[in-house]
Amino acid sequence: MHNSAESTPSKQKYGCFTLLITLSVLLLVVLLGSFAIQTYLGVGAEQASPTPVLQLPTAEVTATLAVETGNMVDTAPPAAVDRLVIVTNDTQLITVAPDGSDVRQLTRRSDGWAYLFPAWSPDNRQIATIGIGRRGRENGVFVLEDSAETTPLPLFTADRHPIYLYWTPDSQSVSFIAASNTDSGLLDLHLAPRDAASESRILATGSPFYWDFSADGDTILFNVQQSPHATFAYLETASGDMSSQIATPDNTFQVPDISFDDAYIAYSSGEITQRDLIIENRGNGEQVMLEHSGKIAFVWSPTANVLAYVPTERRFERPIGPIRLLDTQGETHNLVDDDVVAFFWSPDGRKIAYLVLDNGGQEAQQSRTRRAALPAQIQTPTFGLWVIDLDSAEKRLLGSVQLGQLF
Repeated sequence: MHNSAESTPSKQKYGCFTLLITLSVLLLVVLLGSFAIQTYLGVGAEQASPTPVLQLPTAEVTATLAVETGNMVDTAPPAAVDRLVIVTNDTQLITVAPDGSDVRQLTRRSDGWAYLFPAWSPDNRQIATIGIGRRGRENGVFVLEDSAETTPLPLFTADRHPIYLYWTPDSQSVSFIAASNTDSGLLDLHLAPRDAASESRILATGSPFYWDFSADGDTILFNVQQSPHATFAYLETASGDMSSQIATPDNTFQVPDISFDDAYIAYSSGEITQRDLIIENRGNGEQVMLEHSGKIAFVWSPTANVLAYVPTERRFERPIGPIRLLDTQGETHNLVDDDVVAFFWSPDGRKIAYLVLDNGGQEAQQSRTRRAALPAQIQTPTFGLWVIDLDSAEKRLLGSVQLGQLF
């Protein structure tokens, strides 16, 4: 009895132990199977980062590309400046910090000038602007320091009205166009040193006149109407010599643009009803063409060979429509589907800021005659200011902007 009594509990323990092992094995199989299914379906796995709109180069890659292609300008790095230059309602210039503090009054109405189109130099050290003379004064192009004690330095003065100005990439000169003194109705392209050490040089003449600098500033890509044909060519800034002509587009051409590394150019050409946005490889002449109708706005990324563009929607006369991207292989990417009226790349090329008509574009369809009879709030429409991140495709509304009558 003793032996029998002892043997019975032993068998019960062994049976329980066997059952425990069996259950453990089954549980392990279930867990492994569940893990395999989750892994296969992607459930419970670490969430991947949002797919970027385009694979854009990092800052390190961009710098390497620039060095390898010999397009780094040998100048001191830009000074750290985080300020805005603003044209006030009385057409004077002030600078402010982004939060509205530290206001500096650069010009005063009592000086007798109205100032327009201010532009920071690429090295962030000076501001170029166009001055319109009051009370019979001449017009001119000026350079100012960002200081309340600054005195505008004239680079050019004449009774002719200068329009459009751009700094050279090395910040050493200012380019601008002004009416020719020949009374021919043409425009002269001027280049003036920033220190006014010498008078401005006239590089070319025509009307209308649009231009863009290569990254090193040695070459200008321009298109200009020189009767009876349009000219589209390169111009050497040092000598003023015209080099190879690219094409002879129609009379409705627009501003050309050179990519950040000087490897590609972009321009629009063709009939007004059927046109091509063209990307051309400067090395081998190969082209990528994208058909469009009407006018088109386009600009290269500051860090990659990617072109952002806004085609003209059929209901508009101006380039108002969605933002799209075009790469050098001819691939297009839809970015923003709203009625965009203006857009700007961020300096790092990873974001685009853009303006959208708040009421869906109704103002843009009004004729000038009808607009004159509309209330003031319609004559000065309100725009939504948005930013899209190209890495995440996330769009964010920053606020509303109402443009003044001066704009």
